[in-house]
Amino acid sequence: MNNQPIISVILSAYNAEKFIEKCIKSVLNQTFKNFEFLIIDDCSTDNTLKIIKESAETDERITVINNTVNEFVIESRNKGILKAKGKYIAIIDADDIWFENKLEKQLVDIESDESIFLLSANAYEIDENDNIIGKVIRPNHIEESNRMILKENPFCHPSILFRNEGHLYRPKMFYTEEYDLYLRLFSDGKKMIHRKDFLFNYRILKTSLSRNNKAVIQELFKLKAISFYHERVEKGYDSYDSFNPDNYLKIFDLNYNSSINDLNLAMKLAFTSGLKEDFLLLFKKVKKYYSIKSFFIFWIISKNFNLSYKIYSKK
Repeated sequence: MNNQPIISVILSAYNAEKFIEKCIKSVLNQTFKNFEFLIIDDCSTDNTLKIIKESAETDERITVINNTVNEFVIESRNKGILKAKGKYIAIIDADDIWFENKLEKQLVDIESDESIFLLSANAYEIDENDNIIGKVIRPNHIEESNRMILKENPFCHPSILFRNEGHLYRPKMFYTEEYDLYLRLFSDGKKMIHRKDFLFNYRILKTSLSRNNKAVIQELFKLKAISFYHERVEKGYDSYDSFNPDNYLKIFDLNYNSSINDLNLAMKLAFTSGLKEDFLLLFKKVKKYYSIKSFFIFWIISKNFNLSYKIYSKK
């Protein structure tokens, strides 16, 4: 193998024994061969590390990084990026499967246009048994992507290929670290493209990390990423360093004294999403720490959530 890989593929895995072998094979079987494969095991307690090491014994492109303490996936990915030798970086998740020409097609695109910083692609959704159950399609015109990015994530993370220029994920941006990265690149004027090709299978699991946490918390972090973007545009910098992620992570913790502004936003998100249990739990927290007068509208809603939401949803 060439001593200087063109692409560095980064995979962070934790207790992924059920699917990681298929994931690894989909990378090793790429038609484009000149890459290094950095696999970070985040202290798995199942057979994940064993499967990774067995794969590494058969292919010299694999480098195994074994975390000594359990880290969040953001830190593990950053560890891989910092060790990456490739001109480009590609990210994959442990339960997803690339099509064999994924890297080849994206490399042709990015090498043919020096202005492109990042590429993304569509995906087929698959279940635990590899059955196709849907599609993930994003806008494939840059103008549409640029409009969408200030409201929603316009890219498919396990498909991205981007230039290795030292950009890292920010550890405090839980559940939305990739969206925060895209917004930082966007505010820096980087050109990011989503191709209409279907280049991987995206696995939908009932136990997926992104589906085991409150939707309200994820939305809070998403809105914070957007807020940081506007700060950078207006001031040239954002307030990330002073941001305390516990303000969102513990928004449902009755023993954590959240601010009025955070509770107001969280309750609004819970109501507009029709999440009655979340809304009532947040209102319980309001009553513990604040005067009901400060949340009068939410007090009215709490008296008859179902009817209030029905009226709201018809608007």
